[in-house]
Amino acid sequence: MRSGARRWLGWTGAALLLAMPCADGQTLAKRGWVGSGLTVDSWWNGALLYQIDPVSFQDTKGDGFGDLKGIVQRLDYLQGLGVDAIVLSPFQLQPDFGHGTVGPPFDAKYGSEEDLDKLVQETSARRMRLFVDLPLSNAHSTADSVNAARFWLSRGMTGLRLIADKGDALTAAQLADRVRELRKVCATYVGQRVLFWDLPQAPPGAAVGRTYSRHVAAPTAAGPQLAIDARLAAMPHFDTGDLRQAMTAQPATGTTAVPASDSESVARSFDRLGDGIHNAEIAKILAAALLTGPGDPLLYFGQEIGMANSPNAPAPMQWGPAEFDIGSFTSGVPWVDMGPNATTANVALEDEDAASLLNWYRRLSALRHANPALRDGSMDMLAETNPDIVAWIRRPKDNGATTGPVVVVCNTTGRALVVTVAGDLRRLGLESSVTMHTLASSTLLAPAKETGMVSVSAIALPPFGVYIGELPHQAGLETAPSPLRSRYRSRTSP
Repeated sequence: MRSGARRWLGWTGAALLLAMPCADGQTLAKRGWVGSGLTVDSWWNGALLYQIDPVSFQDTKGDGFGDLKGIVQRLDYLQGLGVDAIVLSPFQLQPDFGHGTVGPPFDAKYGSEEDLDKLVQETSARRMRLFVDLPLSNAHSTADSVNAARFWLSRGMTGLRLIADKGDALTAAQLADRVRELRKVCATYVGQRVLFWDLPQAPPGAAVGRTYSRHVAAPTAAGPQLAIDARLAAMPHFDTGDLRQAMTAQPATGTTAVPASDSESVARSFDRLGDGIHNAEIAKILAAALLTGPGDPLLYFGQEIGMANSPNAPAPMQWGPAEFDIGSFTSGVPWVDMGPNATTANVALEDEDAASLLNWYRRLSALRHANPALRDGSMDMLAETNPDIVAWIRRPKDNGATTGPVVVVCNTTGRALVVTVAGDLRRLGLESSVTMHTLASSTLLAPAKETGMVSVSAIALPPFGVYIGELPHQAGLETAPSPLRSRYRSRTSP
């Protein structure tokens, strides 16, 4: 249905039309695609999410405001980063949507409905998905929330990010009712449509524990499948104890945790957690926590290149040297000033630097997608009494896996260390493991150097260094490191 024919038939008529999934929605159900309904696994297990503020990502009109066409232009970059789903936020329907008004359903500065359709199609073609914001309390009723949801789902959105807004707060019973009805609506569309909880309070009926469980419970039929975990975002500065605590937090019952360190409402982690000297190294520790830890990590655009905090939030994405091309964000005047480190932290410069933060994110993403232990395996903390490191082990949940457990060790100090995790491995029944295949190190530049063996009793770590190694698989055989899928292969991958 074209946009001209869709505007607007009155609330009841629009609801009936929007209830019918359109062709764009069917793109989420390709044969052989995890989450198409033809496989047993949920598509979001181990997924990497990436949040974009459309107005600050890429401008194609030259008016200084980012738009939907700009996101299409940058989809190959996101695919190369290993992104599985894009979260468009904030990106909402107009406040008077569906109440007999005539006009675009969302802010026209982002583009047209046709631009949205093109974004859905191009994203789907690259095996990625799209989330969009759905404020819960500004709708007059549950029926209003449901109709707004049907608009987005019928346009091909794979999920709805449930957020707070400036309206009156809903009671717990009202929230539960809306979430329950939205889950029912999602179930009527193909492709495993998902609710993503991003409100300050816990999801309806959820209980939060103190330690991370080995296996995330299956989502309940009435609650959201995903729920934000903002413990990393709540860290005011880099602290070993806070980082360890954030890593061991249990997700809300019946949901998959979505750990996030950055968002539109907090200062960027590159400055907030950095010490002014080792900011890049600390950012690599944070990346390891997000991409090799449990849950489905959510990156906020620009954190993968180390964008600095800006008084103008959110500053535009830093694609290139700002002194030459306004950071390649726009050909005009950006709607807010570029970030303070746009000339030194941008995609153009970091793309060619093997040691850059961007290529570290790419490498970790590739490892995550290739290794079942990192995608959805169990996790145990290691060396919990050592105040100088944060370490953990991820083990595949499938006993028949041909890859071994993965050990991650982070030096959280400004001095070089040699540490051991042998005692912890013995405690976990892995006493026969004495060496690891090196998968990645934040300080080794050439991939050829990352193929050697390292003793579990003598792991050398430079200041704020990260080491990631793979133990022999459970059968006790010395296996080669997990191969990287070509889709996620970066410039620095072997």
